[in-house]
Amino acid sequence: MEKAQAFVIRDYQTADFADLCRLVAEFYTVHHRLAGHGPMPGDEAALVIQDDMLGPDSHILVAETSDTSEIVGFCRYERHQGAFFGRELCVLETKRFRGAGTALLRAVEKRIQDAGEPNLFISVVARNAQALQFFAKRGYNILNTVEVRTPFPEERIVRKPIDMLGLRLRY
Repeated sequence: MEKAQAFVIRDYQTADFADLCRLVAEFYTVHHRLAGHGPMPGDEAALVIQDDMLGPDSHILVAETSDTSEIVGFCRYERHQGAFFGRELCVLETKRFRGAGTALLRAVEKRIQDAGEPNLFISVVARNAQALQFFAKRGYNILNTVEVRTPFPEERIVRKPIDMLGLRLRY
């Protein structure tokens, strides 16, 4: 385990675009791999940012190291139908376990509490055990949402069976 490091958490600025592209590509590459796909190309990450992440109700915070000002993580959250939802939280794999993810999460929580909302809702891919552990250690509880989908034809990973609510599903 790495020792804790000091981070500055601040709002995303357009000058951060290249760093955010790198982080978004890493975030979605993890999720693509969980689904049996390859990495996300950087140009695709730029489109995701422009098309999906910069909306009027969307807010992005970045974590930068206090000593070198290197951007090592981001968290995007948005208000939707009167509630706040954490959409993405990512810290560069080489910079994890130093406190950036926790600092980002706590900054988002403070922002929504300052806005008068007591809860932040976060969706996590069920197979992302590292993310589930991260949020559980920080006081988050599993609610009742389960997403299901048909597999992509090109998926090559074998799904493990799970019994849930009297159904046998694969994950």
